[in-house]
Amino acid sequence: GQNYTAAVVERKLWTRSNIRGIFLNRQATNFNSNDTTLSTSAFNRVAGVDFNFASYDDKWTSSVYVHASMDPIAKKSAVAHGAYLGYQTRNWTLRYFHNYVGAGYNAELGFVPRKDIYATGTFESGYTFYPQTKRVVTVRPGFEAIFSKIPNGRLADVEAQVNLAIAFQNTSEFRAA
Repeated sequence: GQNYTAAVVERKLWTRSNIRGIFLNRQATNFNSNDTTLSTSAFNRVAGVDFNFASYDDKWTSSVYVHASMDPIAKKSAVAHGAYLGYQTRNWTLRYFHNYVGAGYNAELGFVPRKDIYATGTFESGYTFYPQTKRVVTVRPGFEAIFSKIPNGRLADVEAQVNLAIAFQNTSEFRAA
């Protein structure tokens, strides 16, 4: 059997921001290290801090997180962290996001698609036009780039695209990338 615990403490800051602490725990009951059919370890824990910020006028948004995982055997690079910064006005959209997931990070109660990766990227920009027509509401050309690196600095993946989105009065949308 397993015992599970999830705890979150959150504090509102200013008008539209918050800081949050999390703790997740999986604890095996009657763990037998010779029999790994029911559980691979006696416990797995993740603790972390998240900070979310939104300016009063909603032009600036950001978030930062740092999480650490704990297992019976201490592992190197058992952390994950990330940051997001966004700026949006009626016409401009600019966004940046990065995340790092260490090789030893093990979140058994969550989903981690890839470990030992430093994803610098998701640089996104776009400009929105509001044409004076009856059918088209907005036209938004943009650019997006994603660069993923493994921790030794080598580039693992690169994705870049120029895109276009057109929103119509009848709520349909055309997208091309």
